Amino acid sequence: MRSLVTLKFVCPATKRELQYRLQADAQTLIKRWSKNLKCRCPYCKNLHSFSFRAGYVDGMIAHVGRTGEPSESLTHFIAS
Repeated sequence: MRSLVTLKFVCPATKRELQYRLQADAQTLIKRWSKNLKCRCPYCKNLHSFSFRAGYVDGMIAHVGRTGEPSESLTHFIAS
């Protein structure tokens, strides 16, 4: 079964939050767990690389007890 997963990252230059959402099942998480995601930051315009694992954990912790959709802007990432 696939669920909506939100990963959370912080731009190292501006300290602003970036989020990435995807539909994922256990196999998707296993496959991406040790990979990095790359994105062109919408805030500082630099290319950043983030750990999928760290983004997943930070995203889960940030949403504990929250309801509704996150209001922050979403960023498009490329798996590497």
